[in-house]
Amino acid sequence: MFIKIKFIILIFIALWITIFPIHSQIIKSDSLIDKGGKDTIQTGVKTPPYVDVADLRLNFGSKVGKSFRKIDVVIIHATFYKNTENPHHILGCLRQFAAYNVAAHYIIMRDGTIFRLVAERDVAFHAGISTLPDGTEGAAVNERSLGIELIYTDRETPTTAQINALILLLNDIRCRLSIRYILGHSDIAPLRRSDPWNFDWSKIGGKKW
Repeated sequence: MFIKIKFIILIFIALWITIFPIHSQIIKSDSLIDKGGKDTIQTGVKTPPYVDVADLRLNFGSKVGKSFRKIDVVIIHATFYKNTENPHHILGCLRQFAAYNVAAHYIIMRDGTIFRLVAERDVAFHAGISTLPDGTEGAAVNERSLGIELIYTDRETPTTAQINALILLLNDIRCRLSIRYILGHSDIAPLRRSDPWNFDWSKIGGKKW
């Protein structure tokens, strides 16, 4: 009996040594993710067409929003993982965001998958030094806006899947919120930003000024 118990313990230790390094890497990669509660993009009623959004909440780049936060602006961005062979790697993009403590509410992958990084009720630090057409500037831009990132490089264009996902997401947002402006990052920060690059605005119905 003692030999059997000893044998089982040795097997357990061997398995632990094998598994633990892999587990450590998972924790390291997952350190950017907030383990808090989830909410859904819908608010009681499913607005057509329904948008499939996966939660990938970040623990940086945002702050808790006021309960009466008014959202009437959507800013579209583009990003990619710089200086690598895989510029579309989402964790690489998120690490870059973490380095500057910035984030958007949503990020859209090349295959059209939508991840929610920050809850809409919270303020994401995505606009930076910027000014809206009505003169709103600085931190106040973040206070009243949602940020959407598309992953692609400045030498590429968004994929059809990304555009279709963006259209669905924008339609959903507009069904729930009264949106005054839909603009690109370059529209509100023209001296600093040029994204979203190579973006055909006519495919989403144009900008909203």
